[in-house]
Amino acid sequence: MCRGPLQLVALASLAALPIACDGGRGAAPGGGGDPAAGRARVEASSVAAVVDGEPVGLDEVRALMEDADAGLTAREALDALIEEILLAREAGRRGVGGVDVDVERKRALARSLLLEIGDRTTPDAIDEATLREDYEAQKERFVHGRERRVIHAVVRTGKGGMRDPVAAEALARRIRVAMDGVADGDDFEARAKRFEREAGRTLKIERLPPFAEGTKRFVREFVDAAFAVPGRGGLSPAFPTSFGWHVLLVIEELPAQDVAFAEARETLAEERLPSERRLALEQLLERLERENPVFVYESPAREAE
Repeated sequence: MCRGPLQLVALASLAALPIACDGGRGAAPGGGGDPAAGRARVEASSVAAVVDGEPVGLDEVRALMEDADAGLTAREALDALIEEILLAREAGRRGVGGVDVDVERKRALARSLLLEIGDRTTPDAIDEATLREDYEAQKERFVHGRERRVIHAVVRTGKGGMRDPVAAEALARRIRVAMDGVADGDDFEARAKRFEREAGRTLKIERLPPFAEGTKRFVREFVDAAFAVPGRGGLSPAFPTSFGWHVLLVIEELPAQDVAFAEARETLAEERLPSERRLALEQLLERLERENPVFVYESPAREAE
C-alpha cells in the first residue's frame, strides 16, 4: 500500500471519531467476534477489501466518508479502515487499551495504539544527530546579526508579471509616492492595495519573516535595499531585482543573537516531534502490512465514490 500524507490524515480522522460512530461494525479483531455478524456484514454489501481474513464492507467505506470531516475519497477511507484493523490487532497483541468495555471495539483499540505511539515518541527520544542536522540547516535562525522584518510591494516582471519593464518601474514609483507619511505595516498594505485594480496579479504585497544582513534567503539587491534605509519605519525608494520593482518598509528591527545547539535543542525537538510520530506510525503500518495479508477489491472501492 502506497502511503502518503492524505492517507495518514484519513486514519487520524477515523481515530478522532466518537466511539458511538462505530455503529457496532465489529468486535475487536483477535477477540473472537461474532461469525454470524461478520457474515451478515459481508452479505449486506460488497466487500471492498479483506485484511487477513477479515472483510471490509463497502457500506463501512461509505459510512466513514459520511462521518469524517476531512472530505475523504473512497480509497482514503478504505485505507483508513484497513489500517484501523491492523492497528487494533497489534493493540490486542500488545495488551494496549485498558479495561474499559469500549476499547473492545476496533476504533478504540486503534486509537489506544496511536496514543501509545505518541506517548513513546517524546522530544528526548529523538536522535541527537538528527537534531544537530536540523540545527545546522537552520543555523541562520539561531546565530545571526541584527535582523529586520519588512513589508514590501513588488510589481512583478518577467513570466506572469508585467510585460513592459518601463511601465512596471513607473507603477512602482507611483506606489512609492503614495507611501509618503506611511504609519506602519497595516497602513503600507492598505495604500498598496489601492493599486491592485490597475496592476492585477502583477502586484504582490507580502510581509517577510525577519532576516539578517548576511542572509541568502533573498536576492542580494533586496537585502541591501532593506538595510540601506534607517531602522524601524524606514521606507525604501523604488528599486529593481530579478523579480520586479519593489518598495519596502522596515516594520521591526531585532537584535543579533547567538543561540548554541544545547539551548536550541528543546525547540528543535518540539518542532520535529509531529514528523517523528508520523514516521513511527508509518513504520509500524508498513511492518503490519507485511505481516498481515491485505487484498483490496479495486472495483467495489471505486463504487463508493
